[in-house]
Amino acid sequence: MRSREWIDSRQAAEVLGLTRSQAVWLARRGRIPAEQREGRWVFDAAHVRADAAERRGWVSWREAADLADCTEHALWEAVAAGHVEQRAGRGPSLRRDTVLAWARSRRVRGITRTPRQGCTPGAGPTA
Repeated sequence: MRSREWIDSRQAAEVLGLTRSQAVWLARRGRIPAEQREGRWVFDAAHVRADAAERRGWVSWREAADLADCTEHALWEAVAAGHVEQRAGRGPSLRRDTVLAWARSRRVRGITRTPRQGCTPGAGPTA
């Protein structure tokens, strides 16, 4: 049986793209396997890497709007129509791959962003 590799809170935070406080917050709540040793948190490196990979699969509404070049309202409509997957809970909540697939389908259909109207067919690119 292989022994676990442990990393400190600074390393865990770096891999996760979080602050040390946020990494410890996750550990305290049992969201990432970790232990306190001599007053310091150490994290199971394999679980931290797996959690980081999972987190990269999700984006915020703002990030998704930038990826799809549309408004957050247009994304809300795509979620309501079942084109973009949303997860319940806090943090980034739209699945990156569904946002990108939806954005590709919009471009194929000639739907682009306009400054005030969100995403409309044949509107052309914005300045």
